[in-house]
Amino acid sequence: MKIEKGIPIPPIRNQEIVKALNEMEVGDSIFTSILKDKNRIRTQLNTIQNKSEKRFCSRAVEGGWRFWRVK
Repeated sequence: MKIEKGIPIPPIRNQEIVKALNEMEVGDSIFTSILKDKNRIRTQLNTIQNKSEKRFCSRAVEGGWRFWRVK
């Protein structure tokens, strides 16, 4: 086994999702066609909704899922 130095840690995918959800304004939406991302988004939405007044809704649409900020 070789010890390596200076290898950067890649960002956690959920951080990108949390950032996008926190930047959304009422009426904005995001789309994903990837099931794994849909599940990650749903988990983060629940966390955000439990900790704030923000509200979101989601629908299955042609080709994937869409999430809207509604409050």
